[in-house]
Amino acid sequence: MSSFETTGLGRFTRDRGAVVAGIGLSVAIVLAICAPLLFKTDAFAMVGKPFLWPGVDPRFPLGTDMFGRDILTGIVYGARISLLVGLTAATISTAVGIAVGVVSGYFGGWIDHLLMRLTELFQTMPPLVFVVTIVAILQPSIFSIVVAIGFTSWTQTARLIRAETLRIRESEFVRAAFALGLSPVRIVVKHVLLNAVSPAIVTGTILAGSAILTEAALSFLGLGDPNVMSWGSMIGAGRQVLRTAWYIAAIPGVAIVLTVLAITALGSGLNFFLNPRAAD
Repeated sequence: MSSFETTGLGRFTRDRGAVVAGIGLSVAIVLAICAPLLFKTDAFAMVGKPFLWPGVDPRFPLGTDMFGRDILTGIVYGARISLLVGLTAATISTAVGIAVGVVSGYFGGWIDHLLMRLTELFQTMPPLVFVVTIVAILQPSIFSIVVAIGFTSWTQTARLIRAETLRIRESEFVRAAFALGLSPVRIVVKHVLLNAVSPAIVTGTILAGSAILTEAALSFLGLGDPNVMSWGSMIGAGRQVLRTAWYIAAIPGVAIVLTVLAITALGSGLNFFLNPRAAD
């Protein structure tokens, strides 16, 4: 085995699915960012005849919906919302989970007991119902959706990081740091956090995929942001004509499936990148 194959990047490239997923997601992100430059009209513009099937008109490769809106434009603009919600919500939930898990695992005692009971309280609530309640209270918007998903999806990460922190806390290098008189904050940041954060990053990719699915479900139920185009809202609009023009709902549905699969595959590759033992 070459020296490159033993590096994190080398282990990552051995997972072909993760490489393809990374390339695909990178292309999707670039298209989403450049959407205003690629399309002269926005996703809500009525630019053609309604119910044009894919391939019928070369101007609209993916066809048009019941209002004459270009589905390709909607897919690209919808990618901006789905990826934004997925990445932002996953970042929030991962950060909250890491903070709760590290504090709970390192300090133990009544702090651990209190935080774990809080975690269990959040776990007893059905996630989608919890998110729907928060969004309904705050009014549907991208901000409220991100906040609702981010602050209801951290429990799995918290338990994982707590377990890692408990293991690392008993290691010799942490005991040595404590014996040298380092402050608890410095020990947590320099030794515990750096060694426990890698599984949280991998879990964060799963949370990003879940967040995209949750946002799509909210938009499908009519609780999405009405001022932006999302894949969930496209599916929700397409269900009204599902029998006669199923492609209107199917195309954004396929986009969601492919994106979530790509994020999951990328998470597997990140596990190889961050954890040398996973590649053995």
